[in-house]
Amino acid sequence: MFGSKTRYLVDFLCELQLPDSCRSSLITSLEAYYTGKEAELKILREFERDYVPDKAIWWYTRETFLFRLLNKALRQRNIKLMFQFAFFIQDLYQQLKRAEEDFKILHNPDNTLEVYRGQLMSREEIEKFKEDDDFLINSFFSTTLDRKIALFFISLTDPKEGFERVLLEIKIDIKLHTRPYADISKLHYCKGESEVLFMIGTKLKLRSKKPYWNENEKIWIIQLELCPIQQDSEKNKVPDESMRKSLKKHVNKLLNPWLYVVLEPKDMQEIFNALVDFYPNETWIDATRIHCQAKILQWRFENFYEALELYDEALYKWTLYLEDEEIDCMADIAELEANFAECYRENTMFANMHYDSAISYYKLALEKETNQEEKMNIYYKMSSVYEAKIQACSYDEDNEKDREEKVSTGCNAIRHQEHIIEQLSSQHPINEEKIAQNRLVLGSFCWLIDKYDEAIQHYSTALEVFLTNVDLKGHSTVLSRTLERLVN
Repeated sequence: MFGSKTRYLVDFLCELQLPDSCRSSLITSLEAYYTGKEAELKILREFERDYVPDKAIWWYTRETFLFRLLNKALRQRNIKLMFQFAFFIQDLYQQLKRAEEDFKILHNPDNTLEVYRGQLMSREEIEKFKEDDDFLINSFFSTTLDRKIALFFISLTDPKEGFERVLLEIKIDIKLHTRPYADISKLHYCKGESEVLFMIGTKLKLRSKKPYWNENEKIWIIQLELCPIQQDSEKNKVPDESMRKSLKKHVNKLLNPWLYVVLEPKDMQEIFNALVDFYPNETWIDATRIHCQAKILQWRFENFYEALELYDEALYKWTLYLEDEEIDCMADIAELEANFAECYRENTMFANMHYDSAISYYKLALEKETNQEEKMNIYYKMSSVYEAKIQACSYDEDNEKDREEKVSTGCNAIRHQEHIIEQLSSQHPINEEKIAQNRLVLGSFCWLIDKYDEAIQHYSTALEVFLTNVDLKGHSTVLSRTLERLVN
């Protein structure tokens, strides 16, 4: 029921620009799988003939083999099968989002709703609710607005040994931006059947009570509430962006080191295998695959020697696309150079050389990039490189040349960070929290080259924003470090 791996995979699929052959590929696979089974083939032919995106929820709630296979893929985290169902997952997501807009119009945003779900759970799952506070749902999640209906259906079940009847009571704050959910009774295969459907990856958290046993109803009660999420990244999509450029930008998300904690190396390999099947002509994907493998070796296994070999191979692959304006691999090469430097942290000369090369390639990437959001992403990456260069390279304070190099690097980093803050300050609406976070980075750069008065000024400005405008819980570590420096 719970898992972050499925959520990340579904997020990736929901934003992936799919090839036109995606649906026909699934149908061909299912025809082979159901050879000789006329009942399934009849439904499959109907699906091939009649399916349209606006009927995705109708097909999902019909509970045919499509329903069973999709949920099996989600439950087992079958990456190959999830990719085959990618168009269906995307259509369900989009239709649910549209239905959510209608659902929220009908309800007062100042009110809260409660939905219910009755199901069987193992005692181990119930115990998990006693240990944790937050939970991610790894499938589409059906509920009802009627508590009596949920109790009625769960009462019809016969729990096996080790399982218990459970009623989930979920409170919804209409004002919150969450994963999509909606009353789908008008979109349901069984018209009029009351059902509130939640998107895969919905986050829930416990309310004040842990699970408790209701003696009168002879059932476990678990009280939950829906959690907010950040605004959808798709709002930042570039209009009229080419399919290749959009695809490359999306595939590059797989280079996020956080994914190497959530996903296993074999998961990443299966994702790239599926991408190659989807886009056989986009041979640059292989460069990203190798880069990803190298980062796994570096970040997860600290195998720097083999990581360096793969970084070198990825770098060679990208040099084959230097003239491909649509792909524009300057930022990719810059990131590879930064990765080289990280592996050479014990060798100051080599690390410096690669950090400088990374900064040069990022500057070339900035010259070519026209989208403001992508430019900001490059600025942030350059900022990380500057910080890493100052911290990783050993400077002898008694050596005039070392001292001058440190100050020069620090001043470049400061100018770069000031430019980021200028850019953020010119945007509307102004994101005060993001500016404050970047002021902390600016303060740290000043601190590293002994500009203590300027550092304190930037820390104080950032701290004031955090104290007045931002939930302190998420910034407790940053704040404590800032306060310590200010006191000292």
